[in-house]
Amino acid sequence: MIKRRLISKVFIAFLALLSFSCASSKKNIVNNEAFDLNPEQVASWSNDINFFQSQLEHNHINLYHSISKKDFDSKLSDLKRLLPNYNKYQVMVEMMRITRLIGDGHTIYGYWSNDYSRFPVYLSLFDNELRVIKTTFDYRHLLGKKLTAIDGTEINELINIISPVVQGVDNQHSLEHFLPYTINVAEVLFGLKITKQLYIANFEFADDNGINQSVILNSITHDNLKSLITEELNERPVNLGEPLRSTNGIWLLADIPTNTAYIRFDSYPGYLKMLLFARSVKKQILKHQIRYLIIDFRRNGGGNFFEGLVLAQMLVTIDSLDWEHGIYALIGKETFSAGVSNAAQFKQILNAKLVGETTGGNPYGYQDADRFLLPNSKWTVQYSKRLFRMQDNQTDGLVPDIKIESDWSDYKQNRDKQLEWILNDISSKPEYKN
Repeated sequence: MIKRRLISKVFIAFLALLSFSCASSKKNIVNNEAFDLNPEQVASWSNDINFFQSQLEHNHINLYHSISKKDFDSKLSDLKRLLPNYNKYQVMVEMMRITRLIGDGHTIYGYWSNDYSRFPVYLSLFDNELRVIKTTFDYRHLLGKKLTAIDGTEINELINIISPVVQGVDNQHSLEHFLPYTINVAEVLFGLKITKQLYIANFEFADDNGINQSVILNSITHDNLKSLITEELNERPVNLGEPLRSTNGIWLLADIPTNTAYIRFDSYPGYLKMLLFARSVKKQILKHQIRYLIIDFRRNGGGNFFEGLVLAQMLVTIDSLDWEHGIYALIGKETFSAGVSNAAQFKQILNAKLVGETTGGNPYGYQDADRFLLPNSKWTVQYSKRLFRMQDNQTDGLVPDIKIESDWSDYKQNRDKQLEWILNDISSKPEYKN
């Protein structure tokens, strides 16, 4: 018994020592990364910046479509001159800022391509307010609350500081979508001098009654955080009949009594899987005499739009569908890249009526990305290779035929009024069966 107690005490002491050692190691890493760059690091970053410009000039389809070469050169020269005064994350956010000036959402400085961490609250923008929509079990009491400040910086100023470095932005709609996914990244906040420490910050929230709450949050590495996010305000499930077919990122459901089918099109599974899925969709639509079809692109962030055309090619052969008034496509701020291209193409090819919000991606603009790695810092840079014109004129996003904005009231009630509008439109048709 004495030996067991002794072993237990030794083991506990060992764990305590190990925890202290890990904490000290992390503290040392934080301190090192918070320091200004040393001369060797300055030289490495200077080489990376030169490489960044030369690779973009060589590979981007039209690097200077929004910023002049003179201004781009000036921004990069200023950054190189200031390198001795910056730490690693200050350089990162300045590279993000300069990349944004290129002016297309497919040209990106990927902060996520190195190790990074997030504070454990995921937010979304409603009515110009950032609300907590997902978090961990420990912070479930924050769901639905408004973010009002981080380390003393008020929300309006926060948005003004962070907006110019948000990546993946084609227009105001994609900015509104991607801003909340940037505002909880610890390294970005530290690089912008919003937070005083790298991995810890004071977040302030308010509820709808004006009651304020201050919470000290520790960031968690992104990979670890994904498994810890268990609390969500709502998942907005689509209850539209029975599921009939699915493959990676795309599902078919049908409300058979009303002859209505719904395809949720989130991502692209690959050409062969899409072909098999499209054949199954045709078979099910014919089997159940489907007349009305809804294709939901609202969570489609992009991929290979030629796969979407495989689906369109199969759908256009189905004579039972109402080709004049019965095809709908849902779009929104999260619809980007190939999702926008396919939504625009489906309007043309399938005579689909576009319903929802203006898309985050532009239907006329620079797309089809490739990437390269900075040789020293190892951050990934993405760039546009093609110019796609999915409509005749340039607009900030693909504009819906029927515009229905999402708002906080609907979200917290788990109400999908965009889909509701379509179902009501279908039910108003003289030939509708229920």
